[in-house]
Amino acid sequence: LEFYRREFGISRVVLPQQLLPQDAGALVQNGRGIETEVFLPNCFCRNLDGLCFFHDEGFSAAPDSFKTCLPCQGGFEDASGEAFHMPTTSLRSRLESLYEFHGLGATHLKIARNDRDRSRRDLASALILLRMLEDESAKEEFVLKGLELFG
Repeated sequence: LEFYRREFGISRVVLPQQLLPQDAGALVQNGRGIETEVFLPNCFCRNLDGLCFFHDEGFSAAPDSFKTCLPCQGGFEDASGEAFHMPTTSLRSRLESLYEFHGLGATHLKIARNDRDRSRRDLASALILLRMLEDESAKEEFVLKGLELFG
């Protein structure tokens, strides 16, 4: 981060939604004044952010009521023809990560784009969760509210 701050003047970094709090602690607590941004767990792509061309193909409920894009639900075939699915996480674990990122000092919440109506609902839900984080709600209470809002 120091290189990018010095050479390009960055002041904020957006963490990929697949990055776990325990792996990102040093980035969040960087001591260089660089703010961090984490994703609201309203959508989880099994592919690497920025490398997935399926985001505009539509979304559907995954088996665990977690939203994922349609092409990624079917998986892919490897060179031998075997089915391969990118790993994914549950909504509960994503909410727990969001809570932990806040505890580490993440300063901004990023909301993945969706259709207009869903984006409005997600924003309203995000504001509820942000208030809970600011009020230092207990982790389990926060997670249960998030499951209610996004489940």
